[in-house]
Amino acid sequence: KEISIKYPKKVRAIRLKKNFGKATALNVGFKNAKNDIIITLDSDLQDDPKEIYKFIEEINKGYDFVSGWKKSRKDPFEKKIASKIFNVFVRIFSGLIIHDSNCGIKVFKREVTQMLTLYGGRHRYIPLLAHQKKFSISEIAVDHRERKFGISKYGTKRYSKGFFDFLTILFLGKYMDRPLHFFGAMGLLFSLTGIVVEFYVLYLKYFLFEPFQKHIALLIFGAILIIAGLQLFTFGLLGELIVNKKQKVQKYIKEIIE
Repeated sequence: KEISIKYPKKVRAIRLKKNFGKATALNVGFKNAKNDIIITLDSDLQDDPKEIYKFIEEINKGYDFVSGWKKSRKDPFEKKIASKIFNVFVRIFSGLIIHDSNCGIKVFKREVTQMLTLYGGRHRYIPLLAHQKKFSISEIAVDHRERKFGISKYGTKRYSKGFFDFLTILFLGKYMDRPLHFFGAMGLLFSLTGIVVEFYVLYLKYFLFEPFQKHIALLIFGAILIIAGLQLFTFGLLGELIVNKKQKVQKYIKEIIE
């Protein structure tokens, strides 16, 4: 607050009504930032602000987004292990090849932040979100220091929440713009399985001469699978209609040359 008063044309401090979480804070910062290069840095200062210059140099090489890498991490042992497991999962299942997805110091081109949708715990997956939007990403090792300010909010609940956030991002990143690919595939699988079951019941009836009453449960099961498959396919079509209606082409345009 003192700095923003001292340098009114260079610094603006934004205070939220209450603690809404890191994702909301980043969203507000991104929306209010005015320059073409945007930087995030945690207030505990475990990452050295002096290293920002290295990130800007990397951005100037043509990258859209540069993330920090806590190569020599100064954190408790359990936090280091959890971070390694987390980052291995990200690399294996997302195809994003970086060492550290959750370093506090990051530098973006403005268009990257405009395309990010952050809420809940999605701030932990900013590199993955940028990767899904096809932005070019680089990584720089940083001088990570021991915590001197603030109190860590790290806890065991973060494991389960982070895992489900990761699954959500993977699913939405792959199927958000094409829901029929998911629901249609599931619907087709259910329907084909149901049809096979019904043909099996018919085989039992007309080739082995067993009465329908003997396999009534199997007959009903097959019918339920077919109906469920058709419903899933319908959900996919409805999803496609919603996506088509809400699709905003303008946000993908960088410039128009005439």
